[in-house]
Amino acid sequence: MLESFLHSPEAGGRFEQQAKVVRILLTKIDAIFYVIDSTEVPLPKYVSELEVLSMCAIPVLPVLNFIQTEGSHVDNWVSVLADRGLHIKVGFDAMAPLIGSERLLYTRLGNLLDGHDKQLLDIADAIEREARGRRESALQAIAELLIDVSALRALVPHDDLNEIKMVTERMHSLVKTAEQTCVSALLAIHCFDRSDLIEFDLPVIGTKPDDDLFNPEVIKAASVRLGLGAAIGAAIGLGVDIALVGVTMGAGAIVGGAVGGMLVGSAKNLWTWAEAKIRGLVDLAIDQPTLSVLLTRQLQLLAALNSRSHAAQQPLQQDGKAQADEHWAGLADPINCARAHPEWSRLGGGFVPSEDRGKAIGQIQSLLL
Repeated sequence: MLESFLHSPEAGGRFEQQAKVVRILLTKIDAIFYVIDSTEVPLPKYVSELEVLSMCAIPVLPVLNFIQTEGSHVDNWVSVLADRGLHIKVGFDAMAPLIGSERLLYTRLGNLLDGHDKQLLDIADAIEREARGRRESALQAIAELLIDVSALRALVPHDDLNEIKMVTERMHSLVKTAEQTCVSALLAIHCFDRSDLIEFDLPVIGTKPDDDLFNPEVIKAASVRLGLGAAIGAAIGLGVDIALVGVTMGAGAIVGGAVGGMLVGSAKNLWTWAEAKIRGLVDLAIDQPTLSVLLTRQLQLLAALNSRSHAAQQPLQQDGKAQADEHWAGLADPINCARAHPEWSRLGGGFVPSEDRGKAIGQIQSLLL
């Protein structure tokens, strides 16, 4: 029937374009992806297209697109496809691909194409390896940020409020810049740029006052959830004053605490802080609730990027499930270790690379995988 059409006058006239497509289908194509916009109803013209494709005697794999969109007519399309013997199909969403949907797509195509199933599964494996590589790179960038901020410290006279305020603001600025550097790294890893983002969708890229990393209310909420106070670790021996630059400074008060567990095995650092105590200095560091907020913001961005395709035109949305709280117990050791090593921070000007810093970064990365 199709051959008769191709030799008819209409094939060289009003249906010339359609005839070109049919010739290609009959001579050069092994299989057909029939992509369906499931937000549209199965109109007669689409049904006619399916009937023409069935005449080509070529495997057809229907791909139901936009299945997560409100108002989708997936059930109607499934019924139409079944009536034409097309029971092998794939549900997909070009805007926000489902996890594993690409593998399913190639697996179903392999079921239709005898002899090509291994080649198609190899493609699916390669796509998954690329996804794992992106995640590992992203989590390494996040882990490096957490170590840099955890290790950031500054000594100031305990009674010089102006100096404390100035140094605190400088630390805030350093941490905010580091956070945005990490944002840029995550975007680059996923081949996006900031033009793909709308500022108010994710706090980490927002400009509203509530989006500020050092928002006291947000940090206090994190502190309550995690059950964290101002003191870090358990007190040992000589008490050393520390001011936590987060909820404490954001609330306009400096809270002193005893620095403890993380100094075990680090006599050099303990002596340095003890000497500072004698000289009337206070050690400023970023508190744990702030670190938790910092990590949560990065994980929210990562979750959004992982669920977004380059076909998406809507702004990124915040994923409230991407929280750092579930990881926090396991992160205590590398964070406390970083606090005892200010030379691990690339933010303070005295950075010294070390194997132990790399191990701490790897530990955080593994916990977040």
